[in-house]
Amino acid sequence: MTLLYEAQIDGPVTHAFIVGCGRYPYLQANHAADRRAPVAGAIALANMLLEDRARLVAPLGSLEMLLSDPTVNDGSMDVGNVLGDEVLTTLVEPADEQHFRNRGDEWLGRIRPGDAVVFYFSGHGIADRQGGAVGLLEDIKSKTNRPWAQSFSASNLSQALQTLNPASAWVFFDACQEIVAEFAGRLWEVKNIDLKEVSLADITGDVCEPLALAGARTGHLAWAPVDFEPPFFTQVLLKGLSGCCVERTQSHGWAVTGKMLLFGLRQLGETMFDEIVVRPQPILPYSDIQALMTVAQPFMHLTVRSIPEIHLTQMASVQVKQQDLEIMSSVAAEFVWRVDINLEDRDLTVECVCQEGAVPLAPQTFRQQAPSCLVTLRPAPAEDAA
Repeated sequence: MTLLYEAQIDGPVTHAFIVGCGRYPYLQANHAADRRAPVAGAIALANMLLEDRARLVAPLGSLEMLLSDPTVNDGSMDVGNVLGDEVLTTLVEPADEQHFRNRGDEWLGRIRPGDAVVFYFSGHGIADRQGGAVGLLEDIKSKTNRPWAQSFSASNLSQALQTLNPASAWVFFDACQEIVAEFAGRLWEVKNIDLKEVSLADITGDVCEPLALAGARTGHLAWAPVDFEPPFFTQVLLKGLSGCCVERTQSHGWAVTGKMLLFGLRQLGETMFDEIVVRPQPILPYSDIQALMTVAQPFMHLTVRSIPEIHLTQMASVQVKQQDLEIMSSVAAEFVWRVDINLEDRDLTVECVCQEGAVPLAPQTFRQQAPSCLVTLRPAPAEDAA
């Protein structure tokens, strides 16, 4: 059993299924494909859903989880020291084919019309013949005659969720979409895991249109830290969910919406990281205007740089002001300064306090908007510097 949380609540609720797979004993020799980041990403999202369950538009009704941690030789993982006291069990089953089928069936069985549904996968992934995202489970390539059967199609799963008549469906796929010749060259289509059969009639009715996002584009890699930290797309997703991929809605006030996640996560990734490229790609066309989480105080993520970048390190401080009122300031010289600022309808100015002998940087004014803003400061003209 890996049902970590369940609540009996009248009305619509959110049912989440989170899978983090970092243990791949058969994919490459000597465990070369093992990664800890997918497990860290799954745990981080589970913690957010548990801790912020009251912010969900539909309160958290259940949380199902599978984890395959390469630091555990095989079998279940104990999450008692990383998840809160609300969990029903501390042992989480592995993310292999059998458990994915069984727990996936139980997850789908809980969903009622009008509920919200969340699916998250982090691990290795590839692209199928049509360019669709395919997630690889722990026991991928463990069967000689069916080496790719221990996998699932993210697009098929997203379409299947539509047919259960949820009010909204959210699919987040943090994995590569590599083109693997061995997979693409199969004579027949690979029969991987479909948790639900779907007919044309099922998807032509009045169904919701899921927000289904992959963390990498077709044919590209998804990147992750080498230590026990969430993959970079998951870090951006968590930031967006925490309160900056927002818009004001009629029903819920400030809320994290599908539209803002779809169009805002790439922009947010550009401001959060220097060398890492995070370019989410929709798995399915999306047009529904739905909200996932409410936000009491939204914020925007601000990144400040200079050209040349060395100039910013020579400033005594960097300040964000509203007219003459200081909102925030840096406390140390850095190549890049990143800060979260409460989102309001206002203009702000970034200006620097210059150290003696340093090149002055011209202030720059910007209009606050979600989810983020990149401000690049340049040397002040000679007359201003004087």
